[in-house]
Order: sequence, then C-alpha cells, then structure tokens
Amino acid sequence: MPTVLQHVLVVGIALLMVCASGVVTRAEELPPANTRSAQPSPGSLELEQQIQRLRAKNYRVLPLPLASVRSPGNPLPYDALSPTLEIVLPADKPQSLSAYRRRQLRCFDSQARIISSTWLSDRRFRVKSHRPLPIGSSQYICTLPADNDWLYWHSHTWIRADKNAGNR
Repeated sequence: MPTVLQHVLVVGIALLMVCASGVVTRAEELPPANTRSAQPSPGSLELEQQIQRLRAKNYRVLPLPLASVRSPGNPLPYDALSPTLEIVLPADKPQSLSAYRRRQLRCFDSQARIISSTWLSDRRFRVKSHRPLPIGSSQYICTLPADNDWLYWHSHTWIRADKNAGNR
C-alpha cells in the first residue's frame, strides 16, 4: 500500500505533467482518497492537509520564473554524489509570484524522497540531497505554491557518470 508521501508525489507529478501545457486540472481528477496508507507517518498530517487543499481547489501549474540556476555541469563525475543546485528568482517577478509561499517550498529527488531546500535570501534558495544520486539520469523537482492558487515548479536533470565512463 503506498504511503501518503508517495501518493502526494504521484498526484503532484501527474499534476505537473498534465498542467505544464497550461491545462487546468480539476480536483475531481485526483485519485480517490482511499488509496492512501492507513498507517500515518511522520509529517503525514501536513501531507494530508495538502491533499485536501488540492482536492478543494483547482490548481494551475506554471514553470517557476528563474533569474539564474547554478549547478555543476552535466555529466557529473562519478564521485559527485550529491550536487548542490542554487536557484535565483527574478527581481522583477510577475505579479502572480508576489504572494508566493516561501515556507511551503518543497523539493524531491527522482525516487520521490524529500530533499533539503534552504532559502538564502528573499529570491534565492539552495537544494541538496543528503543521499547519493544514482548512476545515470535523475532529477531534483521543486514546487512553490502562491496565494493565487498557482503552483510553480522547477525540475533539474542530473546525469551522473559511472565509474568506468572514462575508460570506454
């Protein structure tokens, strides 16, 4: 049985994929609530509240406006286990971003695990996983809701070389 976190991530990724083209996803399209685990996990109350808010509102999803993204280049060397991503939002951010909820910034890795995100200033945050990235392709995915029911997101793809990449 999937955990609440897995359910939220599946719903969130589905919303991002469907809505990235500008289509508005309706709450009725979300999976039924009875597919979640009966066993609560740490932080599950917050996740449950997020699910209920998604069900109650029609969220619109847009890419997060970016001023800059700083990261090591791809492909990452084999020994680059947990790279840091730094994102800067534009100073002249659109009106729709004026009320974004910084405290609700959430970032995940490709395995749907929550990863660390830290605000460095009003417009800049850093993302880093405490677990090593797998060999091959993986992602950091961040979502940032705003008061106007827009959900902004950014996805960064990493490609980590295997140990023998230079020997081929």
